[in-house]
Amino acid sequence: MRNRQLPQTLLRWLWPPLLTCLWLFSSVTYLSAALPTPATLSNTSHPLTQPVQSFIEHYFDALARNDVETLTHFYAETVNYYTWGMVERSLVAAEKRDYFARWPEVQQSLIGEIDIQDTAKADEKQVSFLLRFSVRNPHADTPLNRITGTARQTWCLRVLADGFAILAEEQQVLIRQRRHD
Repeated sequence: MRNRQLPQTLLRWLWPPLLTCLWLFSSVTYLSAALPTPATLSNTSHPLTQPVQSFIEHYFDALARNDVETLTHFYAETVNYYTWGMVERSLVAAEKRDYFARWPEVQQSLIGEIDIQDTAKADEKQVSFLLRFSVRNPHADTPLNRITGTARQTWCLRVLADGFAILAEEQQVLIRQRRHD
């Protein structure tokens, strides 16, 4: 009987410090993932830096207005969209409508600089940037009606005579906080 109690006693004694160590380790890993590494710093000398930044800011403006029609024009006819694979632009529009129904208040802003990489195709560029986001549904029946955080957005852009078109889009959320206003 005494041999059985010893492991249980040890476990009760070691469990809180073990949990604390695991939490600290996961927090450090979690936070370090949010920090840009030298490989993600912007190529500020790239000739497309300013036009791409303007494109991103106009995109964010359309998001803040819940303007699905304007947002749709940022995309090519077919898009490699998140995990959905290749989809028609009309599906992107439908997904944006659903998103705005869930989150009528959307704000995004750039954090830091934009990384623009040339690809094998001269008219396509890979663009990635950090963004701060905030979405809110003031009419939600749940106690948590706001989500804020930081994400890394990656687009493949086709360079057009009068701007850009998004060919592919993916996002990795680095930090997410749910709360109630």
